[in-house]
Amino acid sequence: MNGDSMDRETRYSRYFTTASACMVYGFLLVPSIIVMLISLGLVSGPGAGHGMHPTLRLYYDFLSSPAWMASVWHSALIACVAMVLSLGIGMAATYGLERFDFRGKNVIRGMLMAPLAVPAIIISLGIYFYFSTIGLVNSFIGLILAHTVYVTPYVIMTLTAGIRKLDARLEFAAQLMGAGRQRVFWRVVLPQLRPSIIASGLFALLMSFDEVVIAWFISGVQTETLPVRMYSSIQWEISPLIAVASTLLSVLSFFACIVASRVRSADDENTA
Repeated sequence: MNGDSMDRETRYSRYFTTASACMVYGFLLVPSIIVMLISLGLVSGPGAGHGMHPTLRLYYDFLSSPAWMASVWHSALIACVAMVLSLGIGMAATYGLERFDFRGKNVIRGMLMAPLAVPAIIISLGIYFYFSTIGLVNSFIGLILAHTVYVTPYVIMTLTAGIRKLDARLEFAAQLMGAGRQRVFWRVVLPQLRPSIIASGLFALLMSFDEVVIAWFISGVQTETLPVRMYSSIQWEISPLIAVASTLLSVLSFFACIVASRVRSADDENTA
């Protein structure tokens, strides 16, 4: 009897926890769902009129708008280059910090991870004052460098978690067989780090594409990114096209998370 009572209490507790989690997630998803419905014409939004019927007119207007599409391409270019640079810096830094002991190691680690502890507004001000003296404000090079500094700590953090799971004995065995340090890195370490590299790359891509504070400080008319245009649209005009941009960003984030999850699941199955 006591066993049945405990099982019943455990069941009820599980149901309550699941229901509570669903309610919290549902509450957090409501704003995104409303924005998606506005973009499809199913909910009347600011500047979208009062008709409520399914339509892709806003998507057509968004894709045919030179200003909005220019900001999309700017964000895509900056995010892709920043992702490649941050991966290159992150992989080299992570491997060096995790596999070698040298003087000043903790200082270098702290400097690389410092953007995680400093508020974005402080980083933005510092970058703006520095770039304004060397002429990189309102330039793609400046935005790429700033975004690279911003996303690299997240890449290092993800890669560090991945490299700590690797078996260092495999690298030692490869060196005993005559492989040099570079060959070990390319042939032994990188293949094992593939899931972490893909996950950190997608993470960096999304964070750079979605970054608004730094871009707001150092971008201009010729280098305006999508988040900056969305923020400006809220400030200076009431455009329903912002609902389309928000929906596309949400869909991009969702698919990136799915890809990262699938890659990690496939790697876990192969490891098992």
